[in-house]
Amino acid sequence: MPYIGTVTQANGYTLEVAAASTVTTSLTWLYIRKDRVSEVESVVQSGNLALQQRALASNVARVVLIAATQGGSALIRINGVQNEVGANPDANIVFDVV
Repeated sequence: MPYIGTVTQANGYTLEVAAASTVTTSLTWLYIRKDRVSEVESVVQSGNLALQQRALASNVARVVLIAATQGGSALIRINGVQNEVGANPDANIVFDVV
């Protein structure tokens, strides 16, 4: 489970996925407060997911991004930090919010 450091709540973070058009990437976010999961969000994308700015609620202390691919690998960039998700496994990417 790669830990990629911290992001500031005020600035949020950027997310981008680079993958071949034949690759399906499933992303599930768990937004965690100090005492529980506060929100869950999911998206399934074939191919690339363009760079997007994502906001964070004021009560979020940690984000766990569960990524899975089918049909090949994908590169997931969060604030420019690149993580490769190989063909068909799951990967958890974690960062704290300050």
